[in-house]
Parts: sequence; structure tokens; C-alpha cells
Amino acid sequence: MYDPQGTGAAYGDLLIRRGKSWESRNRLATQAAQAEAAGFGHGVSVTSPDANQVLARDPDDAVQATRQAFEDAGFEVRYMPTRRDSDHHTVILLDPLTEESVGQFNIILGRSRKK
Repeated sequence: MYDPQGTGAAYGDLLIRRGKSWESRNRLATQAAQAEAAGFGHGVSVTSPDANQVLARDPDDAVQATRQAFEDAGFEVRYMPTRRDSDHHTVILLDPLTEESVGQFNIILGRSRKK
């Protein structure tokens, strides 16, 4: 699934984001700021389907999109392995976040706002 050069997920590979609910601007901004402070860049975590199956409390409570979908929408995807998750990637978000980019991020992952 991952290339040997260490760039992480290939263009067509799926990346998993935990949680099926729409993520708010505030939630994404808070997580992005925490990631940036930890050296991951201003973004949020995604991982491979295999890592999600092993590491998530509820592997089914997740959404997915390809690396291509994120990058085609203008989101940089960085391969940032951690001690716990060798398949960890960070999807870099705008700083400051806009409502438009928050919507785009959620829509890429197949999420919709509750009516």
C-alpha cells in the first residue's frame, strides 16, 4: 500500500479519518493547532485502513477518501509516521481555517451536515 521511498500513501490509496460526523471549524482548528505544536504541521490526522482496524476503538466509526481526493482539492497530505502509527499522515489545513475549506474537507470524506 505504501511506497518504499517513504512518501506514504500512494495517490489512489484510501486514508481513514476517525468519526463519521461533520467536523466543525472550531474542532478542526483546535486539532490542527495541537498538531502544529507537536511538529506535524497545521493539519489533522488520517491513517491507512489497516492501521485503523488495529488502532481504533471502533474501526467502523470512520470515513475515508483517497490521497488523490485530498490533493486534488488542494489539501497537502504529509506522511508523518508516529511511534504508535507507522501509517499516520497529516492533512494540512488552511491557517486560519475558512468555512469553505472546512466544508470541502468534510465533503471529501463523504460527510454531510445533520438536517
